Amino acid sequence: MDSIESSFRNRELDQVRFLDLRGILDLRVFFRVVEQCLAAQLVSLRLEAWDKGDDYYYLDRILEKCTRLQELIVVPKSEYTERQITTPPTPEELKSETDAVKQAATMLRECKGKESLEWKAAQFQLKTLVLLKPMLAQRVLAAILLRCPKLMTLKLINLAEKPPSGVNSTNLDALNIAAFYNVPELIDDLAHACPRLHTFHLSFRDRILSKQDVQLLLTKLQRVQHWGFVTRDIASPPFLPTFHDGILARAHDAIGLAHLQNRITTLEITGAGLEFGGRGEDGVSSRGTISKALHEFLCTTPTLRHLIAPTVTYYTEYMDLNQILVGSKDRHPDTPRSDGRFWACRSLETCDLEVRGRYEADTSHNSRVIFGYLSKVCPNLVDLRIRRPYISFWLAGGLCLLSRLHCLERLTLSCRSFSGFNETEVFEWIRRKGHPWGKVSSRGVAASSTLVDATKLAWKMTMIKSRLFAASPITSPSPSRSPSPSPSPPSPPPPPPPSPPSQAQIDQKPQDLSLEDLSTLGHMRDIEDLQIERLLQYRRGESCWPRLECWTIEHDGWFDRGLDVCGIDRIRPDVEFRFLRRQYNESWP
Repeated sequence: MDSIESSFRNRELDQVRFLDLRGILDLRVFFRVVEQCLAAQLVSLRLEAWDKGDDYYYLDRILEKCTRLQELIVVPKSEYTERQITTPPTPEELKSETDAVKQAATMLRECKGKESLEWKAAQFQLKTLVLLKPMLAQRVLAAILLRCPKLMTLKLINLAEKPPSGVNSTNLDALNIAAFYNVPELIDDLAHACPRLHTFHLSFRDRILSKQDVQLLLTKLQRVQHWGFVTRDIASPPFLPTFHDGILARAHDAIGLAHLQNRITTLEITGAGLEFGGRGEDGVSSRGTISKALHEFLCTTPTLRHLIAPTVTYYTEYMDLNQILVGSKDRHPDTPRSDGRFWACRSLETCDLEVRGRYEADTSHNSRVIFGYLSKVCPNLVDLRIRRPYISFWLAGGLCLLSRLHCLERLTLSCRSFSGFNETEVFEWIRRKGHPWGKVSSRGVAASSTLVDATKLAWKMTMIKSRLFAASPITSPSPSRSPSPSPSPPSPPPPPPPSPPSQAQIDQKPQDLSLEDLSTLGHMRDIEDLQIERLLQYRRGESCWPRLECWTIEHDGWFDRGLDVCGIDRIRPDVEFRFLRRQYNESWP
């Protein structure tokens, strides 16, 4: 602290605008830093990993002191964990929260009791406010919102509607930390005070959002385009249908159907899911309920641009339009099956999702279905994050099908295990320049689901390479070379250097798609067709993934060999490759 104050006196902190504090913090030290050194200049403040209770009663104080603050994010941890989001608090947690409230009361008494809600500032500059598990009186929140007319993003995650066990709510209210919330009043206050709001998340610790809550949100918050929920709410069978129907009704009644195209652009689902019961009233698992509801939503929401649901499981079977996955339908009657529909959100730019089969083994068939589906149904993807228990990097695994995504900038693959990554030829297809299959041998096709598939693809590749090499682009003849008695036809000029797609191309609506266009989905024929497509791109001078900036592979850590094994960093030196160890927590059954 002394060193920070010294730096402040020497004006070494004048340029600090963004402050990100993580770890266990002593609030007295923290507020000395902020109030004495940084308050007047901070634009963004993020507080993580505080002890429970420490963020219960300083929100108004932060806003009053930091007059230029535009972004405030207060989260107990850096990630939204299952326990915080989806399960009722344990007795130990309740006791901890009770102790925290008592500690808060003691510190408040040291501050001479209840602080006034009459702030000097008539308005705050806040544009983003994110609070995870807030213990904050509704009247305090309402007073804050009333002074935030510029607020555009508000996330109230895991709100506590009732106080911890053994704590009198009247005493809590006197301390500005009561937690009883009246949803209609909250939404009314928000709609009145924050007319610019376009991003909103609302979830409660002890209950799910009801159909009436959803309808109220849609009725009052007309301008919100980016919606966030927790999976516990999504698991409620009528939730997504109610949400979708409400959007349609709102479009008809309020602004007209013609303006619907810009209304639902983002769906963010936080947390992992229900742990109590595991199955719904109909006997279907909660994960199955969410997967089915999400499938229905994606097939009927053409305006969606961003799907962020990293801990939601979407079943591969819904993508299996050609019914090629070797099934266990007889053994498992509730195995989901494709209904012949594909996603309506063909302009999707962000997809963060876990995709896996319901009962079947994770074979190359599964991965070819997934990667082929995404490459054709969502051609405008910019940021793709896929979680799978197993990933095959072999050519027959279908990862190469993602090379159709010409707008892709970030790719993240998370898995528990994988195969083929340490083979030097596996990633030849990602070359930015040069022939994509030139150095791939038939061995590089290995690990297909069947020997017949591997043999067929290897033979097809050999034929393609032979035809390509026989007619490979010829460089312009040298001026010093003497003409030949039988001159060959003049070769065409070399293709122009590849250029990334323009913003207009990105914004362009994808071409119409029919089931006939997806007839090869999941088959080896899809990869064969890709080879022809890539050959034509090569002849036109177009490159693979011209906009790619970062490719991240996350795994459980059992594989300890780095990127140098396959030479992937040498194949694409223009791309940042990251190989991270991160535990793959499989979703609940």
